[in-house]
Amino acid sequence: MPVTLANARKAVRELLDEETPQTYKNAHLDRWINEGCVEIARATEALQTSDTIDVVASTREYDMPADMIRAHRVDFETDDSDHHATLTHRDFHNANAVQWHGDNEGMPTLYTMWGMPGSVKLILYPSPAYAGTLTVHYYKLPTVATSDNDVLDIPEGWENVVYAYTEYKALRRDRDPRWQEAKGLFDEALGGLFDMTRRHTDQAGEILPAGYAVNAWLYEMD
Repeated sequence: MPVTLANARKAVRELLDEETPQTYKNAHLDRWINEGCVEIARATEALQTSDTIDVVASTREYDMPADMIRAHRVDFETDDSDHHATLTHRDFHNANAVQWHGDNEGMPTLYTMWGMPGSVKLILYPSPAYAGTLTVHYYKLPTVATSDNDVLDIPEGWENVVYAYTEYKALRRDRDPRWQEAKGLFDEALGGLFDMTRRHTDQAGEILPAGYAVNAWLYEMD
């Protein structure tokens, strides 16, 4: 069940044995709760989404989503749907080294990125000869919860990771030695979430007969 900011604050207050504001103001807890959501998203890349970018012919640079942590895949489709490609990523310096397209235009095959988080530019190689749409699949930062009814942007069922982070930050601010135990609980819970988000199944993805990698679905399992 999704957790609101108010529910998260209540859960943290129970951990801190302070159900009504005394030592810890609501504003402090709210800030740490949101910080915890950001820490989880950056460490686990658990928040996945996609966005579209309109492509203009002859224009090679575009702004990536401001909430992007890291891109996973970029697809390009022309407006007439006659051309579609999943673009290959190249690091910026490598992309510059293989600019054999020069200033020619055509169907983009590569992309690279340049900039700092929050203001990243995507650069297409070669420059697109067609108008179209980029679909960017990426790992994102959470949306900040500002009101009591806002739902925390975290994987459902892993709210305890945020609670542990907030408890740790609160106790550490007050130099309460229990902060170390709370930090350990946070690290443990974060590690569990990280492991789960690497792969959403416990089934083997491939098997290796005679030294070759073969997709598991090619074999009938008893």
